[in-house]
Amino acid sequence: MGIKDPFVRWWITFSIMAVAMNTTLLAGMGKFIVYSDQSYLSWITIAIWYAASFHLGYKIYHKRENTDFALTTYFTELCTSLGLLGTIVGLVMMVVGAFDRIDVSNQESLRVALSTMSLGMGTALVTTLVGLVCALTLQFQIIIVREKWRA
Repeated sequence: MGIKDPFVRWWITFSIMAVAMNTTLLAGMGKFIVYSDQSYLSWITIAIWYAASFHLGYKIYHKRENTDFALTTYFTELCTSLGLLGTIVGLVMMVVGAFDRIDVSNQESLRVALSTMSLGMGTALVTTLVGLVCALTLQFQIIIVREKWRA
């Protein structure tokens, strides 16, 4: 078992990614996601990332020949789709919540509208960021493992 072994390559890649993700979440990004993402789609996406990564590792560990990556590829697309869904949800939250009870003559009403708009925009941007990062890192895990079987 050396660096050319697909499982070892996956394990090293996954470990580095998991440490980076956990460090980022503990260093303040987790709190930022909690306050910014009102839909909680970011947390669902992160959970899917962990599940897909462990599934990929399990498949590689138990099947040493050419592994089928269809389910992991589906999870990659699911992360991207959840990020885009979060964008739409955030924009809907921004538009519907902000302009629902706005009174342009009342400053407090405008403050509430701007606050609601910022929450919606935060949800849109954070879910997009988390979805894309999770999808890209899952795709990278697949590429790292596939290299062995292409050579």
